[in-house]
Amino acid sequence: MTATSDLLTGGHPDTATTGKIDGSEVVLRCLQRIVGASLIVAAASLWVGSGVNLDADVVIMKVGLSALCCTMGYLVALSSLKTAQPDIEIDPARREVRVVHRGMPDFGRPASVGKGRLIQRCCFSDLNRVERSGRTLSFWDAQGQFIADVHVGDQRALDKLVSGLREAGQTV
Repeated sequence: MTATSDLLTGGHPDTATTGKIDGSEVVLRCLQRIVGASLIVAAASLWVGSGVNLDADVVIMKVGLSALCCTMGYLVALSSLKTAQPDIEIDPARREVRVVHRGMPDFGRPASVGKGRLIQRCCFSDLNRVERSGRTLSFWDAQGQFIADVHVGDQRALDKLVSGLREAGQTV
């Protein structure tokens, strides 16, 4: 049995590890999108409007300024996109927690579909600590770095997971 969860399910994960979005980051991303769109609109407004001058030297300046505004607007808006979060896999049979980054599959090789790049693997016995809050388990690796918060919806799966963690020597 493998449980997979999104890192943003709750708790207070480490921002550097999981990319948790707090309120200030949401505002920053919104402002980046607004600035990016404004730059693109500004580039278009150079060409449309009353009193547009189409002399040769002015057109060259407008082309350069439009290209610069469009490029900068696109890059600023693109920088506001959220990065892909890794998946957390809990394998009670092997008694380990894995952090896997699922990138784009290589369509030239059908075997790559669904696979990911292993970022971290930690056995239940090597975990520094595991905390339980209701149906949410928080995991820390051997160095004390936060791994993930995982919400387990099924009570039987949660009981089996907690049992496996206790058998591995963890206090949950």
